[in-house]
Amino acid sequence: PLIATDNNITAFDNKQIIDLCENATGGIFKLLDSACKAPNATGKAFCSGLHEAHGKKSAAVFGAPKMGKAEKRGKEDHFLVKHFAGEVIYFAGDEKEPGTLI
Repeated sequence: PLIATDNNITAFDNKQIIDLCENATGGIFKLLDSACKAPNATGKAFCSGLHEAHGKKSAAVFGAPKMGKAEKRGKEDHFLVKHFAGEVIYFAGDEKEPGTLI
């Protein structure tokens, strides 16, 4: 959503994205902090928690990446944040090969 300022400048309202990231009880940062402290935590468990917490209630700014037939990514180890500049897909699974992130 766009907002107007006093100077007739239109800006993007980032409140939903900020809440998604920084909410004290279920934001991405809080869930990541909890996952990092849990014994035997995995990226897949973190992603599962994110999709469970935000899958429906934050659909305007959060979701699972759309997969093509050749793609091997899914919501079990990826999540998507719809930033004002576009959609960004994040990988939170375990490393596929040593030294690689994706």
